[in-house]
Amino acid sequence: MAAALKAQCQLGDLEFLNSILTLSSISCKLDQYYAQKDLVGVGSPPTPLCSWLRKLYSLLLAKFTLYWYSVLHSGATNPTDIQEAVVKENPAIVSQIEDFVSTNEGTTVSFFFDAYLQDFAYLGHSYVPPGAAEMYVKSSVAIPCIFTMPLAESNTLPVSDYAVIMRAVNSLLSVDSSSKPREIISLHEAQLQKSFFVLKVESRVYMAIAVVDETGEQREKAHFRDLMCRLCDCIQMVDLCRSLQNPA
Repeated sequence: MAAALKAQCQLGDLEFLNSILTLSSISCKLDQYYAQKDLVGVGSPPTPLCSWLRKLYSLLLAKFTLYWYSVLHSGATNPTDIQEAVVKENPAIVSQIEDFVSTNEGTTVSFFFDAYLQDFAYLGHSYVPPGAAEMYVKSSVAIPCIFTMPLAESNTLPVSDYAVIMRAVNSLLSVDSSSKPREIISLHEAQLQKSFFVLKVESRVYMAIAVVDETGEQREKAHFRDLMCRLCDCIQMVDLCRSLQNPA
């Protein structure tokens, strides 16, 4: 459990190598836990604790895939292998987003990481130059896009879209990401003919949805907010922790 909480913190701070090492350690410990002769007999179902810990590990792995998907996909020798692994995940966060984007034409889903006070220069997605933290520049350097679907080269977004999203992020900086109901900022930009939804997912992670919308009517559609709240609950382990109170 301590290792899992450590991984949760490392993922929230976008620590690539540390996250991999901790996730690997969790996997080894779970395998050892299962292998104990007096704990789980041959052919018998796992204990409730074993099942819950496996679900926790799977969630952390899915979260790692989400935050580093663009890097993993672009660096893979065969991107198809990455895609096959993503589909098998449970929860399949990336696949949920892919399905949502494919069924809602003109929609883009993105995640952003707040690099303010970053204690190491390389994020895996971009470099943070000296002084960027102190200046807190609202730019792709200080708050880079770490995930976008549909996939875009280097997670690039139109500059006009980025400006709108950063305006919303600035309003959410002091918001408690765990507060309920979720505070989702919705904006309609008539000049861009788009509507935007922005949510603070974790203390340093933000989610944004941009959708082509000439009239602003998409702002009233509930399915955009539903997706954001559902993914936020998953990333924050809300449902998983709730299952401890109400075991199946």
